[in-house]
Amino acid sequence: MVALTAFFAGAVLMGLELLGSRILAPTLGSSIFVWGSLIGVVLAALSAGYALGGAAADRWPSRAGPALVLVGAAAWILVLAARGEAWVAALAERVPGPRLAPLAAAAALFLLPGLLLGGISPWLVRLSAPSAQRVGRVAGRLYAVSTAGSIVGTLATAFWLIPWLATGTILKALAAVLAATGLLLAGRRHLAVALPAAALLGLAVVPPPAPAAVTPDGARVVFQRNTLYHHLRVEDRGDSRFLRFDDSWQSGMYLDDPVRARFAYTDVMHVGWALNPGARRVLLVGLGGGSIPKRILASYPDVTVDVVELDPVVVDVARRYFALPSDPRLRVYVEDGRRFVRRAPGRYDLVLLDAYYADEIPFHLTTREFLEEVRARLEPGGVVVANVIGALEGPRSALLRAFYRTYREVFGEVYLLPVLPEGPEALQNVILVARDDRDAPGPLSAAELARAITTWTGRHPELEALRAAAAWIYDRPVRVDDVPVLRDAYAPVDALLHLEGDDPLPGAVPPRTGE
Repeated sequence: MVALTAFFAGAVLMGLELLGSRILAPTLGSSIFVWGSLIGVVLAALSAGYALGGAAADRWPSRAGPALVLVGAAAWILVLAARGEAWVAALAERVPGPRLAPLAAAAALFLLPGLLLGGISPWLVRLSAPSAQRVGRVAGRLYAVSTAGSIVGTLATAFWLIPWLATGTILKALAAVLAATGLLLAGRRHLAVALPAAALLGLAVVPPPAPAAVTPDGARVVFQRNTLYHHLRVEDRGDSRFLRFDDSWQSGMYLDDPVRARFAYTDVMHVGWALNPGARRVLLVGLGGGSIPKRILASYPDVTVDVVELDPVVVDVARRYFALPSDPRLRVYVEDGRRFVRRAPGRYDLVLLDAYYADEIPFHLTTREFLEEVRARLEPGGVVVANVIGALEGPRSALLRAFYRTYREVFGEVYLLPVLPEGPEALQNVILVARDDRDAPGPLSAAELARAITTWTGRHPELEALRAAAAWIYDRPVRVDDVPVLRDAYAPVDALLHLEGDDPLPGAVPPRTGE
């Protein structure tokens, strides 16, 4: 039973750490700061737990001690199942900053159970070693068993539990495992521990309440599920349906007109055709609710679209809830966007990148090396269009300016097109347009680009947002000397996304152009 206790304690701790990202994500996202906070807090808890558990084992060398610790950890995990996300939301309102907020939330929620479970192993060593001469062998065996449990807990939680079950259900299952282990470890000799363990086990196996059908702000939840990548939710709000990943708004659709743009940027992405009116073969990285391919299919009867989406659940949701049609001109591939670009056999006239979230950016889809791979897949005169959330100027502009600098390393023509008539320091969707200029006459002025857009929207009046955006093309010089070229070896997109200051990366020397 001692070895099984070590195994289950290790398994539950790693499962809890992985679930921590799902508890924090709806409020704080899933940036590198969130993951760093979770890992750091769990390691700190383990360190303190080892020390305290060893001291407690020498003072109370009885099975009742670790059994009681397991019961305490199980009780805390049950509380997390009921209140965890609400606590994170409350902390986020009081603790500012992209680093401090997730660190405070991770510490508040996971320091205690990590400390308790960390204290189990030295206690078990003390109970299992019959003599000082065998302490090393016993300790090695128990720590090996605990680590094996951690491996099983990690793989089971990541590969099966999170994709299949709600977070609250998994938390209750982890609490049940600890309560049952504590009950068996205590046995009949320690009823003062066994009875509360049995009570907790009973609470843990009671099915959780059904997910709320209405959000606190009144939206109707049509569908929700944990996927390998997000907590995905489909919501109906008034005349519209929305797709959300964690705390990010991904797509929208008018219920009475599934093709009409709910978010203006999806129409502004059609600026690629203004620069390359003959585009017929299109690649889109990032599907969401399918707003972009739906409009392409409706507006351009001679265009074919290849869509690459990492999450298979997103593809299913787009078809079931967002009216993504089955059309021979539309092919959807479930794969990482960069891997698809690298192996794509053909070339494209237009590449659309819509895989960047407001709070998380897949860095490998931002780098110079990736853009060089994209350019290798373009036909002469091909155009790349990327949807980036950022500011054009001011303290929140570092990320967008780093994008701009990186694109300028690869493409001779790069343009910035804000989606809304906001001030340059406002955070909003900005459409970045780059043209492979091997056969192009040269960079266009803002007036020339606006005329090209007006000409195209004259042929396609349904692109109302693109026609409006032609009036506020950004044509000021873009400062890039204080931001890096994004490279596979150095792409600090999380820092650039979250930092708000005159120097986005203090102490860093950005690579020189051309390096």
